[in-house]
Amino acid sequence: MSDHAELKRENAKILRKLAKELDLSQPREIEFAAAFPTREQAQQAADYLNARAQSRALRATVIAAGDDFDCVLRVHMVPDLYDITDIESVLAEATDRFDGFETAWDFPG
Repeated sequence: MSDHAELKRENAKILRKLAKELDLSQPREIEFAAAFPTREQAQQAADYLNARAQSRALRATVIAAGDDFDCVLRVHMVPDLYDITDIESVLAEATDRFDGFETAWDFPG
């Protein structure tokens, strides 16, 4: 099974659980995060993601997180399996390119 197919399967499972407690038909803020060992690597990843954003209304920022630096991508959207998986795939490209690792996506707050 490809990484993309596995990621899609995992996201479908998460969304099914969330749908039991939340109305997922409404747009909401979703945070996608990845950790990097240095601020410079996290900033390079954020710059890469912001350049790839094109028409999406999203913005990547860098925050200190313990010993690591997180690149956090915030997107206001309807939680859709295909869109979430696509965004995670682009985030995975950034983590591969700048030696980070994807941590999670979640609804803030």
